[in-house]
Amino acid sequence: MLGTQTFAGGGCTDCDPVTRTVGGMSITRPCWAWERSYTCATYAAKQDCSEVAAA
Repeated sequence: MLGTQTFAGGGCTDCDPVTRTVGGMSITRPCWAWERSYTCATYAAKQDCSEVAAA
């Protein structure tokens, strides 16, 4: 079966600005935690080897 996924939405899950030390440097970000959601659709493979009808 084949499937696809589509981005459905998302956003920051913790909106309090925080300063963290990364590699010895202080970095302040408005958001460090994100949530993303996706919708998935699954398609069954089909075999259609019939001849094309003459017009």
